[in-house]
Amino acid sequence: MDAFQGEGIFWLPGHEDDKVAGRITFDPKDGATLELIGRFDYFSERSGQFVRIVGVAARKVLTLDRCFRRTSGFEAPGVERETYRVNRILAGAHYDDDEEFIFDQVVFSFDHLLNWMEASLLTVDYQESKVRGRVDKVTATLEGFSKEEATFPDGRLCLGTSWQTDGDLINEATLRQSAYLQITYSTPQSLGAILNHVGALQDLITLTTDSPATPLYISMSPAAGHGANMDERVRVDFYAGQSSRRAPSSPAASDMLLTLQQVGGTQALAGWLGVAHRYGRVLGSLMAIRYSTFMYMENRFGNAINAAESFHRLRFSNALRPSADFKKYRQRIVDAVPEEDREWLKAQLQFSNEPRLRHRIEEMIEFSASGFAQVVEDADAWARLVVQVRNRLTHEDKRRPLKVNPGDLHYLSESVYLLVMLCLLSDTGVSPRMLTSLAQSPSILFLRDKIRGIVTPG
Repeated sequence: MDAFQGEGIFWLPGHEDDKVAGRITFDPKDGATLELIGRFDYFSERSGQFVRIVGVAARKVLTLDRCFRRTSGFEAPGVERETYRVNRILAGAHYDDDEEFIFDQVVFSFDHLLNWMEASLLTVDYQESKVRGRVDKVTATLEGFSKEEATFPDGRLCLGTSWQTDGDLINEATLRQSAYLQITYSTPQSLGAILNHVGALQDLITLTTDSPATPLYISMSPAAGHGANMDERVRVDFYAGQSSRRAPSSPAASDMLLTLQQVGGTQALAGWLGVAHRYGRVLGSLMAIRYSTFMYMENRFGNAINAAESFHRLRFSNALRPSADFKKYRQRIVDAVPEEDREWLKAQLQFSNEPRLRHRIEEMIEFSASGFAQVVEDADAWARLVVQVRNRLTHEDKRRPLKVNPGDLHYLSESVYLLVMLCLLSDTGVSPRMLTSLAQSPSILFLRDKIRGIVTPG
């Protein structure tokens, strides 16, 4: 998302007679801030609440949503000023105070998308001169890319490319190509549902390229009857501060874990939307490891373990015995102790039918389609170490201190991250052959050597 700023006028929906001049500033990293020269009289009655503000500035029709007042006061010689933190901006339409954001289509892109597709539309030919070292003619050809489509329960997903020219074509000329994703919904969707779909595909690109992907733009088509003073041709652009750190450059295909075609193409993208919805809690814990600019090693490890346990709970049975059998078994044990101890023992046995972390990890390793075995050679020793580290970090015991180096904790976190990722991709339908070949990527080979040294030191 591009930063922008500009001066204009702003007002509260339904209070057009209370317009105030101000300046809006948006930056993808820092978010958005509105600075007013004056104040809203109506809002002073609702101090402390979130508010929606509309206006015109930076050549944009703006709806500023979920704003809250940060500062308010007088500046010499008696000028009133207010500052608002703006959580998100919708540019292109004005929305009433309580009006829902409803759309039937979204177009968006990410900074790694074109590299991930391995879709180069441009070829350049050089015609050499008879004079050595000279070129008489340079021909640049930009060929179109056929759109690819796939359906999913909420609508249709389209993957396409576009191009544009820059320069005056006299002194310089530039050809630019880009890629985009488009979702057309069978029924109008809320902004929250749309952002979930965009975030899900962002997570998939981040997982498979092994580099944090960030949105370049998100543009939506309002459903009929939503958004004031606009017609069906208008699109609404979404702006919000990005929680993910941005990679300095897009990785080459050789540095990625899997390219789009290796994942399964556009059809796999559509399938992933369902997987991401099912495993939302898993991705929430897991992706923080990639998107955060800073995390303590203990937090990285904890997030990876939480993701693994959540995945197992959602994908596999969370009971070692059938529920009815376990209740009889537990009651038999409780009945065998003195009556005054039974309530305590019953409470202690309440969750004893759930798999332990070691069992969950082992089942996930088996589910990873041998991909994890290519990275961690001694899976049993690795699983014992991971469980031991989790126990020591969760339950401090001075008699049994944690015996790993801080750097080891980082690589153990990365290995658990990899296991969860493999399981998610396996559940998406990525072929076992692709999951196995993933182990040959440079970053995974490096991780394999580190894990080998940690699990079998010396």
